[in-house]
Amino acid sequence: MAMAAACCSYSPTRVLPLPLGRPTLAETGSQPYSIAYPKSNAPPWCARSRSSRRPLLNRRERPQVRRALLLVVAVAAVTLSSGCADAPSTPAPSDREAEVAERGASVMPFDLERTTHQFTKTDTGGVQTVIADDPQDTAQITLIQQHLTAEVDRFRRGDFTDPARIHGNEMPGLETLRAHGGQITIDYENTRDGARATYITTGTELRNALHAWFDAQVSDHGPHATR
Repeated sequence: MAMAAACCSYSPTRVLPLPLGRPTLAETGSQPYSIAYPKSNAPPWCARSRSSRRPLLNRRERPQVRRALLLVVAVAAVTLSSGCADAPSTPAPSDREAEVAERGASVMPFDLERTTHQFTKTDTGGVQTVIADDPQDTAQITLIQQHLTAEVDRFRRGDFTDPARIHGNEMPGLETLRAHGGQITIDYENTRDGARATYITTGTELRNALHAWFDAQVSDHGPHATR
């Protein structure tokens, strides 16, 4: 009994070894378990309280940062708007161009929106070419070739009725061309994507008339014609 009592009254403090950096565990009679953190190995969240941490921005800095952000947004908006303003846009056709396109659709069998006229002036006259915008558009190519073949035959005889119907009787150069009397040689040829008519003359007046006639067609056809 005495030995049993002695064993029961003995309560030494036992320190359980833990890995380095971990808290030590002490077991006592009055406080069975207590945790003590060595200062050098205390967890980082215990280094200082949350309230003692410095915020990213203080009150004085916040208005300055806000103004800087607003300035950046404003500059970006101005840059984007000026870029959109400088972007090229397709101009709307003029009343004259719209009128000529409407008349042309009743004279020319091919689609003006799928084809392009080219008028190139030369020292001896000029070259008129009509092509399909899509080289694989065989339907438009066939219509171009049929139409220009018939037109060249009429032009050789001084018959410029169709251009007058489209552009008006006051079309520049038209009156002189009607009276050429065979002094203009017109050669026709098919091309891979359309047809071409080449006008040749030795007369200065007829050459100038051809150039004026070409300029009028480019002006009236707008986006459907080029030089």
